[in-house]
Amino acid sequence: MTGTRRLRDRERGAAMIFTLLAMAMVTVIGLTLTSTAMSTLAMSTAESETGETLAIADAGIEHGKQLVLWQDWQSLNVFLTRGDGNGCTFDELADVPTGTPPAGYPLAGSANFIPLAGRPFGQGRYFVELCDNHTQESAALAPNTDANPNNDNDKRVFLRSVGYGPRGARAAVEVILGAAAMPAVVVQGNLEVRGNPTVTGPAGSIHANGVLELSGNPCTYVYYSSTAATTASGNVQGGASCTAAGVDSRPFSPRINLPSLSPYNVARQAQAAGFTVYTMQTNGTVFTGLPAGPAGSGIASTLVGPIPVPAGFNFQNNGKTWRTSGQTQAGTYYVLGNADVTANTGAVGGGDVQLTILVEGSLTANGNPDVRPHATIPFIGPILVVAGHDIDLGATFDSSYNGLFYARHQLEISGSPTLNGQVIALNEFDTAHETKNPVPLGNGAIMKISGSPTINYSGNGLQSVRALTWRECRADWAGFQAGVNPGTSCGAP
Repeated sequence: MTGTRRLRDRERGAAMIFTLLAMAMVTVIGLTLTSTAMSTLAMSTAESETGETLAIADAGIEHGKQLVLWQDWQSLNVFLTRGDGNGCTFDELADVPTGTPPAGYPLAGSANFIPLAGRPFGQGRYFVELCDNHTQESAALAPNTDANPNNDNDKRVFLRSVGYGPRGARAAVEVILGAAAMPAVVVQGNLEVRGNPTVTGPAGSIHANGVLELSGNPCTYVYYSSTAATTASGNVQGGASCTAAGVDSRPFSPRINLPSLSPYNVARQAQAAGFTVYTMQTNGTVFTGLPAGPAGSGIASTLVGPIPVPAGFNFQNNGKTWRTSGQTQAGTYYVLGNADVTANTGAVGGGDVQLTILVEGSLTANGNPDVRPHATIPFIGPILVVAGHDIDLGATFDSSYNGLFYARHQLEISGSPTLNGQVIALNEFDTAHETKNPVPLGNGAIMKISGSPTINYSGNGLQSVRALTWRECRADWAGFQAGVNPGTSCGAP
């Protein structure tokens, strides 16, 4: 009896041990499952926060792109030099850029900019900076070497955005904005191309920020594009062989930003680049230098003269028009009225004449003037014509040179001219200057290229800045100071 009781006592002791072991195992399993669940939740939360902050940083990039790509700026220094005057300090997009902003640009002090303290977005905030690519510029070969981190020398910059989540998570995104060649023909608005026009060269394309209508036998070596519909009838051709199979048509393409050039500002840039500029006034007199800038600009007059009227120029009081004919003195001319380039314009002594005509009104050209550009300006290239109003082209220009034909208003090309360069129409307004309006839009509100013109363009002219690359940066957060500097993990620009 006593032995049986001892056996039962041992069994009860063993059962208690097994029970304790089982409870320990269950506790360990429970703790493991709890730890795993907590770890999974933490990872999920971290992943969610990372995704959220990356989305915030992306929003900052898109906001910055909207401000920088509003138009095609001649130089991106207008952003780098605003605020504290230095790039890469998160104040480059905190307000309007330096200089005169384009029409429609957000007003100073408005809520459309990205302040130094960041801009709230969702449950977080983004900070955006614009940096010059001075590492590449400082290593560039002369004469393109530029070690100044606050000067844009090649129209290429870094746009960086740092996104902050509601619980302190961070993400950085960087986009390189750089210049790319614009097409041979770009117009703001609708364009009709009919007849037998041919656009050749590596940048031989036609683009309309509007509807593009094609008819007859036009040919582009590269492509046709428009931001709206492209309609085609007849025998539209493309490729270097000008065949129907070679047509590259791109309707509903992204808009191409056009630079806003004014004849006066370009004349000042030519003067700064070392070219002597002659001002031709609306009373038939000519001066060396330029008149004062608009009221409040602080730009003083540099006019000296009057001087004798340059060879080859004569003044027509009707329409306040300066006209070239015969042997013409080379130079860069700022014309306050309108201008005509006539058939036999050439150099004194024969051959082609170097002319750059910057006309506040409109320019018409016809026949076969032997003309090539006189002034070449950084970020624009060689210039034949910048018109404050219209350009009506029917002339053949020297085939050895490229030059810019730029109209702030409308453009028309007709007949059989050969143009060597880039053709741009901003289509800003449709008004006369000194009674002349050679290219009225009319009820169709459409510009035209007709006849059998040839436009040869190599790409050596105006360029459009666009996003070239994108990357997410995950390296060390250099410069980070809570509440002072959002830092960046993208490295040196």
